[in-house]
Amino acid sequence: MAAKFEIPKYDGKIDFGLWQKRIKAVLVQQNLHKALLGKEKSGKKDDEWEELDLKAISTIQLCLADEVMYNVVDVETAADLWKKLEELYMSKSLTNKLYVKKQLYSLRMSESTQLLEHMNVFNKLTSQLRSMEIKVEEEDQALLLLSSLPKSFDHLVTTILYGKDTLKMEEVMTTLLSNETRSKSGPSTSEGLFVKSSEPARGRSRDRGKKANRFRSKSKTQNNKCHYCKEEGHWKNNCPKKKLKEKRQEPQQAAVASDPESEADVLHVHSTIDSCNSWIMDT
Repeated sequence: MAAKFEIPKYDGKIDFGLWQKRIKAVLVQQNLHKALLGKEKSGKKDDEWEELDLKAISTIQLCLADEVMYNVVDVETAADLWKKLEELYMSKSLTNKLYVKKQLYSLRMSESTQLLEHMNVFNKLTSQLRSMEIKVEEEDQALLLLSSLPKSFDHLVTTILYGKDTLKMEEVMTTLLSNETRSKSGPSTSEGLFVKSSEPARGRSRDRGKKANRFRSKSKTQNNKCHYCKEEGHWKNNCPKKKLKEKRQEPQQAAVASDPESEADVLHVHSTIDSCNSWIMDT
C-alpha cells in the first residue's frame, strides 16, 4: 500500500529550500529520486529510465502552482525541471547571498514575539544559506541566535555562556525552549509571607474581657461598697473622688481607643488644661 503525502504546492512565495527537501523525500519514498541525476548517472536502461523519469517529473509538476508551472511548462525531464526551478527560485547570485546574510545578521527578536516563532525565522534563514552552499559554523549559529534575543533574556544568555569554551546549537535551542515552557506554565505553588503577632488575638481578648465582666457582675451583686471612699453604690474604679484626685495629679492624660469592628488602634491625646493650642495624633 502506497503512503500518502501532502506537500503544499510551490507558488514562489513559500521557502523553496524547504519545499525542495520535501519533494525529494517523496521521490525517495517512491524510489524515483535517481531520475534527478539524469539518464547517464541513473544506471537505468532506456525503457526503465523513461518510466522512471515520467513518474518523477509528474510528481514534481503536481506540486507546482499554476504561476510557477507556466515558467517550466516546456521542460521535459525531471533532472532539467529540478535544475530550472533552482535557477528561478534559489538563485545563488552574490546579490541573493548578501540579502539572506543581511537578514540573518540583523535579525532581532522583539519582546512581544514568541520564542518559537523567532527560532523558526532564524532556522529558515540558515537553511536558505545552506541551500546556497554557504556554511555557517555551528558555534556561530548559536552565538547569532543568542545575540538576536531581547534584553529580557540577558540573564539566561549569561547562564548559557558561563564556563563554556564551545557552544552547540542543539544545546542552546533546548535550553531556550525549556525555559520558555517553564515561564509559560508558571510556578506550581504560590509562596506567601506570614507574620505572627506576639500579641494575643483581639477576639480572644474580647472574650476574656466578657468573662471578666461576668465575674465582676457577680461580685457586684455580692458587695457593692467602694474600697477607696468606703461608700456604697459604686466600685473603686468608678469612684468619683478617686478620679478627681487623679485628674489633679495628672493634668495631661492619654487614652488608647480601640474600635471593636476594626483592627486599627487610635491614639487620642488631649489636655485638661485650657489652652489655645491642641492636637490629635491618629496612627
